[in-house]
Amino acid sequence: MSLVATSGGGYTSYIVPFEELTVDDVRKIRQEALSALTQMIRDNGKNPADYVVRDLQATDLGYSAPDFTTSVTATGWQQLASLTVPENKFIVIFGFEELSPEPKFTSIKLYNGAKPVAWYDLQKIYGYRTLAGYFEVQRWMPGQVLSISAYASATGTDVPVILGLVAELSGQNIARPGPS
Repeated sequence: MSLVATSGGGYTSYIVPFEELTVDDVRKIRQEALSALTQMIRDNGKNPADYVVRDLQATDLGYSAPDFTTSVTATGWQQLASLTVPENKFIVIFGFEELSPEPKFTSIKLYNGAKPVAWYDLQKIYGYRTLAGYFEVQRWMPGQVLSISAYASATGTDVPVILGLVAELSGQNIARPGPS
């Protein structure tokens, strides 16, 4: 399933609410993300078999704790993450899930360096029982700066989960699965 839609800015801008997708659609999106990781690894002259793929965690984006809990102290644009992707790590992002019963963020922007690559209106997902949405796979390679900003319309505690995958060199943080 392709989720591509562009605005005048040339970046993707459409988020599909989770409840409008089938199980097969979600599988296809995750497969597209896995294929993107594999291709990025190959494009960097490395062997995908040397990498372990896992779900993106908050600590991958610079959070000090393993969850995405965020304290929102002011309204307006807030930086949720900014990091240079480490050597031997590849990141793809393909969705967003809001775990707070009272969401504080109404929009989210993804950047590759200083260039915005996506801007999503999160209010499109807030009318559904499951506050989650999927979008076109966005990619970051080692050495690229991944930044995420979100627009807060209220203050308080929020839990904006970024959905994605990480490929990292086996033995760095996780051992490659194999026979015991």
